[in-house]
Amino acid sequence: MAAKIMIVDDEFGIRDTVSRYLTRHGMDVVTACDGNECIRNIMGGFTGIVILDIYMPDLNGWETIREIIKRGFIERILIIMLTAASSIDEKEEELKEYVLDYIPKPADLKELAEAIKNYLQYFDDEKKSDK
Repeated sequence: MAAKIMIVDDEFGIRDTVSRYLTRHGMDVVTACDGNECIRNIMGGFTGIVILDIYMPDLNGWETIREIIKRGFIERILIIMLTAASSIDEKEEELKEYVLDYIPKPADLKELAEAIKNYLQYFDDEKKSDK
């Protein structure tokens, strides 16, 4: 399955705005309203970059990362945190190695798209090394 972008945020406006922008710039985007939907998408075969909010009801961003690791999906995805959090909580410090980038809200969409394009190179390079 080709690499995609998944935007995981409980705020519809953020999911919609970021999704529309990235889609207009040629990216294949899916959205999830919470961590549980994110996990279901990954279980369904999603491979790519997960743009993950920290503050969400039910399964927050950190809990979602723990679930991704527990289920063995971390090898199929890259995680970018798009969040209003100003710093990492000390109790989440051990998870920071699984997060590729932290982008503060409100994000500059042009910069976000450029960063994502660079990170998608990982999946292109991985395909080349599989041959």
